[in-house]
Amino acid sequence: MAYVNIYDYRTPGIFMNLILGGRGCGKTYGALSGAYDEVPERGKFVYMRRTNEERELATMLNPFAQINANRKLQVVTDTIGKRITGFYEGEKDPEDPTKLKPVGAPLGYLSALSTMGTTRGLGLNVDELDKWIYDEFIPESHVRLLKNEGDAFFNAFETLNRNRELEGKRPLEVWLLANANNINNPIFASLGLIGPAEKTLRRGQKDYYDFNRGLALHFVSDADFVKAKKQTALARLTEGSDFYDMAFNNKFAYNDFTGIRRLEAAGMTPAYAVGDAHLWQRKGQKEFYASYRDGSFAYRYDPTNEADKILGRSRHAMTFKSLYSQGRITFESYEIKALLLDFFKIV
Repeated sequence: MAYVNIYDYRTPGIFMNLILGGRGCGKTYGALSGAYDEVPERGKFVYMRRTNEERELATMLNPFAQINANRKLQVVTDTIGKRITGFYEGEKDPEDPTKLKPVGAPLGYLSALSTMGTTRGLGLNVDELDKWIYDEFIPESHVRLLKNEGDAFFNAFETLNRNRELEGKRPLEVWLLANANNINNPIFASLGLIGPAEKTLRRGQKDYYDFNRGLALHFVSDADFVKAKKQTALARLTEGSDFYDMAFNNKFAYNDFTGIRRLEAAGMTPAYAVGDAHLWQRKGQKEFYASYRDGSFAYRYDPTNEADKILGRSRHAMTFKSLYSQGRITFESYEIKALLLDFFKIV
């Protein structure tokens, strides 16, 4: 079986790649297998999960287990400290030949986003790092989000990247891997990628590049692989469900894209603005259009300001919720819709 080789997506000028692919297409397998091969030439890697509980579980199960079996490798895990695990070459333990013991220095590390800020001095030598692989960065719907998850991600990058660019080195290579669970996730929101991701899919495209910022977004799809996966028992069992669209069609099936279409705001009057979401009202009607188009708004609210949230909700929440439930609000994009639903606390 051919797994996805994420490193085929390397592009000059891009240091951060976000890879979204169907469940089981081999994103993690390809990322770790390639990272292992590149250690001698490029340097070590960090494989990261969201929470310390996930790190501990991965330490026990060893993310290299399938790679070891397929490639006849002997990569093992061993705890370095309370919050860091190392990946090592393994050899048979003389005291128990059925087991492998770690030898030499770590090839890479296994860590968690939730505890990254407390790893300094705990055995993680960032000067030796070449790449950071953050797996499952889009949490599944039942998973609790971390507090200020976007800031935690940026702080983790600062910890791992440190001052290498000031020393004339290239920035840390970042690979973020996920299934298409939720377009309105903390990393997309923090990186301003909800809108670009939506537009990329709407246009039927697979890749989005922002060379000014050095990042790219890729929707990985292999026709033969997807066709084979759709013949599996799980696919037959879940066909027609949101899970099927997410796992096999690489769609953000858990997001409600109803009521989203572009309209001409000409002839409408400005109502109020919430951040970049500008509410326009059709004259003489209880019909609203939420658009990026700015205008002369008497009421403007900053969605990051608590006082503005309280004031905006007291003035408009009841009316907004009523009109939304009646389908009388059209949104230019899902990004705007998500912003307003969050502002007015509509689940």
